[in-house]
Amino acid sequence: MNAEQITNAIKCLDKTSRQDLSKRIRSDANAWNGINGMGTMPEDLPKGKFQGLVKCDEKLLSGVQVVARQGGDIANQTVTDSKGFYSLDLNSGKYDIVFVNSGYYDTLVAGQTVITENLLTLNGEMTKIR
Repeated sequence: MNAEQITNAIKCLDKTSRQDLSKRIRSDANAWNGINGMGTMPEDLPKGKFQGLVKCDEKLLSGVQVVARQGGDIANQTVTDSKGFYSLDLNSGKYDIVFVNSGYYDTLVAGQTVITENLLTLNGEMTKIR
């Protein structure tokens, strides 16, 4: 979405929604600084990366949803490819990684730390629901 599209979308909001948006922007230092040209937005910062394979009983699993959560919010998500591989780009910070697939128990790997411009391998092991 470009700046003109964002401006037009904001103009379509009612007064209460515009006020709520303003509060959210003012409470987010990165957004506030980015809007005012005083820094970079988080998406402009160098990323770190989680990548790995997801399997069950040594069998690689395709179509597994891999979700990175930070503070309860979804920071990024992806799905494993046909070879069970996934890759997630994330800002520096601590994340809980959840592997979700139908027919399997969800697998949580809590408290994983991403460091900018580092690559971390995190393989997921899932358990089939019997």
